[in-house]
Amino acid sequence: MSDLAVVIPHEELGRYLAQSVLEMFSTMFASGVTLGASDRADELAPCHGFSAIVGLGGSVRGSVVFQCSAPAARRFTELMTGEAPGPGDQLLQDGVGEIGNILAGGLKKQLDSTGVNVSISVPTVVEGKPHQVSASGNTPWTVLSFRSEGEPILAAARIVHT
Repeated sequence: MSDLAVVIPHEELGRYLAQSVLEMFSTMFASGVTLGASDRADELAPCHGFSAIVGLGGSVRGSVVFQCSAPAARRFTELMTGEAPGPGDQLLQDGVGEIGNILAGGLKKQLDSTGVNVSISVPTVVEGKPHQVSASGNTPWTVLSFRSEGEPILAAARIVHT
């Protein structure tokens, strides 16, 4: 596939994102999730917990974002590591970063299967309240809101076609 011919419709990106979330939660956390519909958004809503941001490169340019509350971050990190992280513990940021990395890796796998060459960056984690993840340009985000054990969580992807 030519790098110049990459077009990923919002609905398709939403399906890939949902599949990545479902696989991550069933594999890593042995936990179900309640998925909402995927939406388009010009910007992401402010986050009051943790955001993991992973860059996309290759045939596309963009980002994958995973956002959750501090209690959800602690629960997910403990499930992954077997250790209960305390407030401000580096393990907490590492855990959220790894979740972002797994989510981006799942999306990469979905896109690679269609012939789109994708590479991912190391994750960047932002903690604090409130903070907002934004990106330059006018390409909208594909946003998937979901819940795990009652906690609201957000996964989003933004792909700029090169």
